[in-house]
Amino acid sequence: MSGDGDITWFFVTGFPKSGNKWFQKMLFSFDSVGGFNNRPERGLPLLATSLVENRPLARLLRSEGVSFESFVKRLYHPGCTISLAWSDSSLPSLRDVIAGLTAHSKKMSRGRATDAQYQHLLDSSAATQSPHERWRAVGLPGMHTPIAQVQRLLPSFRIVHLLRDPRDVIVSYFYHQISTLTEETALELVRVGGGGQAEMRPRWRRPFARRIGRRLRKYYGKSMVQTGTILRLRYEELLAEGAPQVTRVLQFLNVNEPPERVEQVLSRHSFEKRTGSVSEQRSSLRRKGQSGDWRNYFDRELLDELGSSFIDLVTDLGYESDSSWTKDVPEQASRPWEFSRFRIKRSTLRQFIRYWEQSPDLRAAYPDPWDLEGTDSFYEWLRRCDRKDVRRWFELALQLEELWRVDVVETKPLRGKARRARNRTTERRRARQARS
Repeated sequence: MSGDGDITWFFVTGFPKSGNKWFQKMLFSFDSVGGFNNRPERGLPLLATSLVENRPLARLLRSEGVSFESFVKRLYHPGCTISLAWSDSSLPSLRDVIAGLTAHSKKMSRGRATDAQYQHLLDSSAATQSPHERWRAVGLPGMHTPIAQVQRLLPSFRIVHLLRDPRDVIVSYFYHQISTLTEETALELVRVGGGGQAEMRPRWRRPFARRIGRRLRKYYGKSMVQTGTILRLRYEELLAEGAPQVTRVLQFLNVNEPPERVEQVLSRHSFEKRTGSVSEQRSSLRRKGQSGDWRNYFDRELLDELGSSFIDLVTDLGYESDSSWTKDVPEQASRPWEFSRFRIKRSTLRQFIRYWEQSPDLRAAYPDPWDLEGTDSFYEWLRRCDRKDVRRWFELALQLEELWRVDVVETKPLRGKARRARNRTTERRRARQARS
């Protein structure tokens, strides 16, 4: 077993829709890279957001005088030599924190995570199933955490920073927002008229541009310490020349993997393999993954709403040398923004997953809340419940399906009765549309 002194600790982060999940799936597929995995037997299926934004955990660590970095190292690498000493009075709070982390893990591992995977936080001698003796680098997938915040919380960690052209990010962000819509963002796009019917807002681009603009400024606006422990990886380069770029990251983490293994991982995580097609899959959150697709969607109105700070960001990140590209943005985009990626089931689960997280009974009844199949699922529980906020959202969501002409979208091929039921639903919706 290797001691933690032989380990390179690292953190992976990037702005939303910059290829974070795709890249991290690749990186954590290597046996020598550990800490996180969506297969519980290979590591904890836990993203950094559930730690960085965890207030009960922050209070616990402050009261016990434990650094966030020490806690993270012990959490993600059960075989490391760091031992956490907890006072007897802190144990109830620690168990509550572990229960919350388990709930987050269940969401990522289709219900297979258990409290037992966190027992090494309580007992340094607790046995674990993690193959940590093979790990040469242990990472924390941060997804969207700003670098300045990572440097403050984890000062000794190396940082892999994934960049993507912010113009492509905006297009991808829009379609991700539509496919995981909440009531708040829906009402920025539509308004409910006096007759109770939803209709599009004439200038819906304004609130959308302001929302994404704020997030970009928040992520890139915080000052960070420029050191040699940050590796910037461009999404576009990863698409164009995957093997050299993945190898560069592995070398940065002091990990050696044979070229044939790198090619094998890249092949398994290619866009075609992950979506099952070379074309866009509307039932997938991955969408196209193309570079330069923004040229089909940008128009003068959107660019004006994004403002000069966004234009400066494009230059600051090295995607343009100056602002001359803005002169080529047309008055009207060549392709309309589509709303047909809206999916009421996934949007509903995202919006009300807090009910599942806060209820041990619901977690016991629905170990995997994202399983949409069958009549006894968490989605069906939401559809039947009488909470006002849930009922209000369902009423609006059903109107959005009609307004945006959304067909039923399934997450996987259906057979038999399920396919026939889907077809009947689609036929009824099309009949209503034809009558209107």
